[in-house]
Amino acid sequence: MRMGAADHKKLTLFTIPAGVAFADALAHGLLGETKDDPKGLSSIHLLLPTRRATRTMQNAFLRLSKGAPILLPRLSALGEVDEDSLSLESIASSSNHAALTLPPAMPKIRRQILLARMIMEWKTRVHSPDQAFALAGTLGRLIDQCYMEGVTLDALPTLVPDEFADHWRVTLDFLSIIMKLWPALLDAHGMIDAADRSGRLTHALANHWDATRPTQRIIAAGSTGSIPATARLLRVIAGLPNGSVILPALDRDMDDDSWAALDDSHSQQALKKLLHGMDDNLHRHDVTVWPHTPPAQTDTNPAIAQKQLSARQWLAREMMRPAATADAWTTLDPDAETRTHVRDTLGRVRRIDAENPQEEAEAIALILRETLETPGRTASLVTPDRMLARRVSLIMNRWGIVMDDSGGQPLSTTRVGIFLRLIARAAIEQYAPAALLAAVKHSLVRWDDNDTADGRGMVRALDRHYLRGPAPAHGWDGLTAHITAKRDAQIARGHEAPPDVAPLIDHLRTCFAPLDDLLQGDAATLRPLPDWLSAHIKVAEHLSRADTIWTGEDGEAAATVLAELHGELAQAFAGDTNAMPPMRLDDYLSIISGMMEGVNIRPAYGTHPRLSILGQIEARMSQADCVILAGLNDGTWPPDPGHDPWMSRPMRKQFGLPPTDQMVGFAAHDFACGFCAPTVYLSRSKRVDGTPTVPSRWLQRLDTVLQALDIPPEHLHDHPALHRARMFSDDGARVPAATRPAPTPAVDRRPMTLPVTDIETWMRDPYALYAKRILRLRKLDMLDKPEDAASRGTLIHEVFEHFVSDHMHEWPDDAQSRLITLAHDQMKDHMDDPRLWGFWWPRMEAAIDHFVTLETAQRAHSKPWALEATGTLPITLENGHVFTLTAKADRIDRSVIDGRATVIDYKTGTLPSKKAIEAGLAPQLPLEGAMILHGGFNDSGPKPAVDGLRAFTAWDGSGRKNPTVLIVEDGDAVHLATYAYNGLRDLVTAFQNPATPYYSLPNPANAPKYRDYDQLARVQEWVVLSDADDEAEDAA
Repeated sequence: MRMGAADHKKLTLFTIPAGVAFADALAHGLLGETKDDPKGLSSIHLLLPTRRATRTMQNAFLRLSKGAPILLPRLSALGEVDEDSLSLESIASSSNHAALTLPPAMPKIRRQILLARMIMEWKTRVHSPDQAFALAGTLGRLIDQCYMEGVTLDALPTLVPDEFADHWRVTLDFLSIIMKLWPALLDAHGMIDAADRSGRLTHALANHWDATRPTQRIIAAGSTGSIPATARLLRVIAGLPNGSVILPALDRDMDDDSWAALDDSHSQQALKKLLHGMDDNLHRHDVTVWPHTPPAQTDTNPAIAQKQLSARQWLAREMMRPAATADAWTTLDPDAETRTHVRDTLGRVRRIDAENPQEEAEAIALILRETLETPGRTASLVTPDRMLARRVSLIMNRWGIVMDDSGGQPLSTTRVGIFLRLIARAAIEQYAPAALLAAVKHSLVRWDDNDTADGRGMVRALDRHYLRGPAPAHGWDGLTAHITAKRDAQIARGHEAPPDVAPLIDHLRTCFAPLDDLLQGDAATLRPLPDWLSAHIKVAEHLSRADTIWTGEDGEAAATVLAELHGELAQAFAGDTNAMPPMRLDDYLSIISGMMEGVNIRPAYGTHPRLSILGQIEARMSQADCVILAGLNDGTWPPDPGHDPWMSRPMRKQFGLPPTDQMVGFAAHDFACGFCAPTVYLSRSKRVDGTPTVPSRWLQRLDTVLQALDIPPEHLHDHPALHRARMFSDDGARVPAATRPAPTPAVDRRPMTLPVTDIETWMRDPYALYAKRILRLRKLDMLDKPEDAASRGTLIHEVFEHFVSDHMHEWPDDAQSRLITLAHDQMKDHMDDPRLWGFWWPRMEAAIDHFVTLETAQRAHSKPWALEATGTLPITLENGHVFTLTAKADRIDRSVIDGRATVIDYKTGTLPSKKAIEAGLAPQLPLEGAMILHGGFNDSGPKPAVDGLRAFTAWDGSGRKNPTVLIVEDGDAVHLATYAYNGLRDLVTAFQNPATPYYSLPNPANAPKYRDYDQLARVQEWVVLSDADDEAEDAA
């Protein structure tokens, strides 16, 4: 009900302008009004937008009273009216008696469960339970919005389906069914929707106050009245004898043409709609500025400070100018005084355009940290970007500062939330190495008090000795067989047996048994949701302990969520667990992850009192000395309205729901309020996830206004925060570049026995040899390592070696078909991934074809003499020390003509070029040739031994198109072998000098192809290898 034209003057409406600390101004005024009455403050009923706003007001009262004991007003949150909010007198009112006996509100989780079940029965659109639960959340929000906007649910059939696309007609049909069934389901449970209940109670309170006209001081402050029930309550309060409504940042100075042209995306549209809803004839000038504003805390003359604030408000007004009057920018010409104050106020406005979100967060953190250098100064970060807020919080933790974040941290990303998700993921992936280790290495895993060190030690042993490399077969049996095979293989090679982890596997198998009993070895097994939930909790408590996992803020919250889900499942279907369709474990995981995502955890204590991270609504009530408005990209602030899966924009309009642009208007209002803070920073990232972003429309409008004033927008960019952030970022700018490592270990630590395969590494990257042979560091294989080119190369080597071993003296005519049969059998034994056959087998056939061609030609003059031939070559240095070169040649053939040797190397990678061999950059084959010349392989084969060097050759076994072969024969082979021998002796001699360092990549152009120790050498900090890589490949 609206008031008549003659009654609007009875409304008591105030506004606190943008740029004035809302809570402080309100508290200052009420303290002043009641200073002579100790109980006066406690007789006031103050209604605020949110619970967080009530805490903000409490802090404002305590701060302004300077610690003196006071009786606070009664503080309530608008929209959360309950029976206690209705006065005792209303019980006698028949009109309100029904409101006091309303059915209870249906719990959020139960409603989502019931809606999800109804959606799952709509099988034409939904394919999995987790999809159904996600849609149930959006459907619940649509139902709530219908209640909040006063739209009758049975109005759905009035939408004309023919006007919309087919998929929208299907959706409308489903919504019509839901809206018919849902009220009956609520009745069956004896409940109503929470939004419906809240709206009824709000209307009941408005009716009661409108009927009884209480004389108590009642004030509603900070709300824009965007919900119709709240707007009606505000109108009633404004008309009470001692009622007042205090609006946030109503623009009383906007020109009339702009006011008339406002649309839903404008910052003032919600307030205009509220005033219009109170009375058609109510003008914004009928709203009075709150008269009790405290003096600004500034180092500037108060009068000048007020003029600068007015200039800032003028800028905000121009930024928000509606499109219909934007042509006013072309003639923008404020008077000289206003222009001066605009320039002065811009001295406290700075803009930060960071390259990426991490750089933006670094700059923001530095501004916040700098604020603390001034005693008593406060700062707030205001952003809708939760990821950015999280980044800033983590950076502040570096300085031991815990931010007071109104948004909190999602339960799913807390220690307990992550642990619960990792447990389920390990079971889903059937204990694949990465998933299993992620779960059992978590800090919440507990061992028996006496076995904690042993348990963690066994986990490390499991990781290092057993789970690196190709993944085991699925499940505990596959893992156990894999561990046994690896352990036996190590012992068979004569190596020390790795640690026994059987007790660990037995313990973990016991812990995960509740989930395994349900899975029965198949991750696609369907089970009722309550069964998954119970088993999940048991596994968590077995791995941890109940007195560990469910403690702390996150543990208690997780226990509450899981207990509510368990209880509400039983209540939703009256104990019938089969009423909910069964689901897979990964569906269950998605459901509980979504539920935990919606629960935010806030530290109960320990946060810094002068720094905060606020959402837009919370920021409306408070104002710090320094305000950082961050995440100012289109799609973030203002937000992207997003896709409504239930109604298109035209459908929402026809149904009577507010347009999605309304959210843009709310965001604009909050931005304008923040922009008018004493000191404000406007920050954004130019790229997010590597994708260019668009600056917020308000930043673009600010640039336009400044250009119209002949003020370069670059004027706002001269704050050093961004430069300092780049100095402190991880791009290396803050510290001098690292120098090339050049360790000089003692001579007696330097290796005097090396395999021939290490010599090329020694020449190209001495530091890699130092790390491998002196520091004895080895690069660990990947977890779940896929079969790669190296695995294929090993398999091809085994096939060739096996076949040649069986045919040392005679080469069969059907060699190719026999080789293919052998290769096929070998691949079946070594490869259980059928997907790889399509890639590997054609390459295997091509490699065999090329091998048979080369072997046939080779057998015309030579026969295999030794396979996997081991040899040694002692080299005596001038100082009398002996260096020993060792080698294992793939194959050595003996000429049937003169007994000379041919060294053959099977290569499945890139063959070395003759140019690289001549340059000494590929010394393996020449050095094996030198070992032939010096008798280093004489004991590797039968008698007679080989006599001299005929050739060394590399055969291409890659199976690639256009295979090649490297052959160096006769005099060239002897010459290069001798050259390599002399070069090695010189290299060893040089490194016998204690001053000779093991440089990392002495010539990056000759860097080896595989560089396992680059991270240890911090190569990327002192050299750029992109061009060098190309040069190295050319050289090879």
